[in-house]
Formats: sequence, C-alpha cells, structure tokens
Amino acid sequence: MAGNTISLAVDATPLIAALEQVSALADLRPEFRDDLVHFLELGNEVGCIHSDDPATGRAGKIGFRLEPSNGLRRLLATVGAGDV
Repeated sequence: MAGNTISLAVDATPLIAALEQVSALADLRPEFRDDLVHFLELGNEVGCIHSDDPATGRAGKIGFRLEPSNGLRRLLATVGAGDV
C-alpha cells in the first residue's frame, strides 16, 4: 500500500518585509514604538495566512503565504505618510 504524501510550501517574504520595515521605523522614529505597542495592545494581528487554490491540495502540494495584516499595512502606510 502506497502512502499519501503532501508537500507544504510557505512563502513568508511579504510578512518578513513588513516586519523589517517595522524594525527600521522603530529605530528611526522612537515615537513609532509607542504606536506599535498601542496597536498590539488593542489586539490587532500582525500577520495573516493565505492558502493557494484548494485544488492544488488534491495534487499533493499545498502552498501558504504569510502576509502582513490589513491593520499592520494601514499602520505602516500612516507612518509613511508622516501621520503618526
């Protein structure tokens, strides 16, 4: 009896890029640290997981992407616009 095999692939590039931007902003703008702490204390999520088309799972391969959450994207956009 042959075993079933599923291959998992994870692309974290978008989330890593956003977290690197958070780190750089925290170094450049100390006031951003307070905004980030407030963001997290409110229970906002930093990232989210998206999966590929479910049909690929039937082919034995499932892919996931780790991306920044919409809230983190908004926070970074606000900082980029100088509104923090």
